[in-house]
Amino acid sequence: MTIGKVYLVGAGPGDEKLITVYGRECLERADVIIYDRLINRKLLRYAKPDAELLYCGKEPGKHDTVQEQIHELLVWHAQQGKTVVRLKGGDPCIFGRVGEEAEVLAKAGIPFEIVPGVTSGIAVPAYAGIPVTHRDYAASVAIVSGHRSERIDWEALTRGCDTIIVYMGAANLPDICGRLMAAGKPSDTPAAIIEWGRPSGSARWRRRFRRCQTRRNRRAFPILPSSSSAMSFVCVRRSNGFRSGKGAWSMPTPRHSGRVIVYTGDGKGKTTAALGLALRAVGRGMNVAILQFVKSPERTYGEQLALERLGVDVRQLGAGFTWTKTPDIHREALKRAWAVAKEYVYSGRYDMIVLDELNNVLAIDRFPIEDIVSVGEVLELIRTRPPSLHLVITGRAARPELMAAADIVTEMKLIKHDYEQGRTAMKGIEF
Repeated sequence: MTIGKVYLVGAGPGDEKLITVYGRECLERADVIIYDRLINRKLLRYAKPDAELLYCGKEPGKHDTVQEQIHELLVWHAQQGKTVVRLKGGDPCIFGRVGEEAEVLAKAGIPFEIVPGVTSGIAVPAYAGIPVTHRDYAASVAIVSGHRSERIDWEALTRGCDTIIVYMGAANLPDICGRLMAAGKPSDTPAAIIEWGRPSGSARWRRRFRRCQTRRNRRAFPILPSSSSAMSFVCVRRSNGFRSGKGAWSMPTPRHSGRVIVYTGDGKGKTTAALGLALRAVGRGMNVAILQFVKSPERTYGEQLALERLGVDVRQLGAGFTWTKTPDIHREALKRAWAVAKEYVYSGRYDMIVLDELNNVLAIDRFPIEDIVSVGEVLELIRTRPPSLHLVITGRAARPELMAAADIVTEMKLIKHDYEQGRTAMKGIEF
């Protein structure tokens, strides 16, 4: 059997237009695409209709286990004679573990090619008005990992480098700033914290070291979860070109404030209406995610496959529509779903997020859920979400306070139509 080939492709910093031409060509001819959590799902629209799409996103604390599975997938599919694309966020050689994957492929005798991408640590600061080098201010750049702060020579960085870029530093931010100041970095050094910078517009903050260093100041960054792995922390010796303080060098596109839309009622069509709204948003170039609180990942639905083909991020996070499973299974699924929902809402990656069947979850009375999610927490999520994010919530029996917080409420009524001499309507087709 002919051995296939693996392309280790960098997807760029978030905006689907920032992938390289060669990277897109690899996607277009791939038989299998194994993609990461941090890529823009719109890139999957370049896949062939019959291409197999495999999600291999890594959750905090589970990197090693998932990485071993990725190695097995790469080797196995290539041994079947397939063209495989391993799609990674940013550049695969910048903290993308591409070295490990290349070693595994070489050992297995699998041909491979590394396709560079635009790395976020350089591209995203540029969108925020911070060139990482400058003729007058910065002649050197260092890129370091925030996960391994104890293994870095901070004194050498402080003495010999003008611009320091820290990837994956959210959880260790106070420690990193403290180590740099202990090594001699002035407390008033200009610094920026940037997360999810280029899916739909640069998110940016500018602070001085002494403000970034305190844990209390993390409240100033409302979409900075401690488990984030997509955050870049940039500190510069001097101003590197943003002395004017006017912000980004690209003009932002004016956008309407996001709306909260609720579909509820006893009638059918709530999820269908929300999916239709999501499709219209995709047609307008928006980034859309659909988080399903009840549907289980054990079953694949046709609409899920169709939406994923269009670049929509669809996650089935529940334990199924029947309540025959033990309460513990449903509680664990709900705990996971609510954590993912908060991560997605605060990530800044999306223009619209559908929280499908969340109303049903809030109405559960078979087992306690208040310690996992409550109406008050949902209202707080609505209040603190990014201003431009459209939030769509579906499910019957929506709580009155939730409907009061919504901009638009659509209530589906259960109506039985007469059909040929008084017979009730026939049941619709279900796939």
